Amino acid sequence: MRYLFENYAFDTERRELHRGADVVSIAPQVFDLLDYLIRNRERVVSKDELINAIWDGRIVSDAALTTRLNVARNAIGDSGHEQRLIKTLPRKGVRFIGTVLKAEEPAGAPGSDNPARPPRPALTPPNEPSPAILPFANLGSGPEQDFFEVSTVTQTFSRFVPRRLVEQLIETGTPLHLGGTRREVTLFFSDIVDFYGIMERADPARLIQYTSRYFAAMSKEIKRQRGTVDKFIGDMIMAIWNAPADDPDHAANACAGALGFMRANGRLNAEFEREGWPAYRTRCGLHTGEAVVGNIGSEDHVNYTALGGTVNLAARLEGLNKNYGTSILVSSTVRQRAESRFVFRSVDRISPRPFAEAFEIHELRCERGDDAAKDVELCREWEVVYAALRDGPLTAAEQELAAFLAKYPEDGIALHHSKNRSEMGEGTS
Repeated sequence: MRYLFENYAFDTERRELHRGADVVSIAPQVFDLLDYLIRNRERVVSKDELINAIWDGRIVSDAALTTRLNVARNAIGDSGHEQRLIKTLPRKGVRFIGTVLKAEEPAGAPGSDNPARPPRPALTPPNEPSPAILPFANLGSGPEQDFFEVSTVTQTFSRFVPRRLVEQLIETGTPLHLGGTRREVTLFFSDIVDFYGIMERADPARLIQYTSRYFAAMSKEIKRQRGTVDKFIGDMIMAIWNAPADDPDHAANACAGALGFMRANGRLNAEFEREGWPAYRTRCGLHTGEAVVGNIGSEDHVNYTALGGTVNLAARLEGLNKNYGTSILVSSTVRQRAESRFVFRSVDRISPRPFAEAFEIHELRCERGDDAAKDVELCREWEVVYAALRDGPLTAAEQELAAFLAKYPEDGIALHHSKNRSEMGEGTS
């Protein structure tokens, strides 16, 4: 059977694709994919159906199918961006939408314009594995390359670019380019207390080994809660929620990620101490707001990141932890979005440079649940003290603060406010 569309002829008996008088070279599985889509062009074919038909029931990732689709599109002059002939319908499947004419007379039959040609010899798979090269078009026929080509590309490039961004590039077949969009995100910053003191005393090889273990464990917790690790700067980690993949619950997921981060940090520090290595005590900051997010850099060096005041405030919150003896500080926006799931308490009102407005900042304590009773009680009592410090008479505020410190003598936030009250009193005396 020969199928004609645009200036292409698709010959299923000879297993050839012609563009005009030229033969277009395509891999066997790409040919099978085109054949199946053209024969079933009256309907949408699900991805599972395609995988079962082309890979004969073997387990294959969606990314492997997406790569084959983009190679097929390229072979017939289509693209993942244009989708003029092969259309992907999100959450439904794929359909061949081009106008097709059937030519019953096979190539090489008497009177045919296409005389028969001797069959081509079968390609012998190479002894060596073929490398994966952008733009991810695999021309090999070995089944093992279905996994090699996509998983290797995704795994390799997601070490430098967010994994979801790599997957989007593979799915659409579009190149990476500079540019960004303005969108709401939740930004996360973490930093290790006295890292430079540790670094000055440490053996360089062991410092790299232990710090890499730290980055790996912490990144895992961020990704577990749908976050994207943006970059490592020295000992600092910057992460983003709600970019590049959409996450409608990004503020709450970021809170869950920060708490998971601190738990993993505690487990890792126990291992470090058993191995004779200093603990990496970490502090975090979270803020939700608008930022410009995208690919920023030069033609030969691109970084996917976020820019703007939201980024600056999240970084400032991380650094303010040392003033209050806290581990995780968040903005009011984060608290408002996530308070139904997490326990917070008010900390202070700050006016950081270069922001014109003042900001309320809060401590993230824990997730709500049966084991959060002590934290809930502490926060309830503190909110009474904080309200008095902010709005009440000076004498009443000092009494509330003293009573709280009598019950919680090591509370860093209360000690900070007590110290400030003392310094204010000395300044006026």
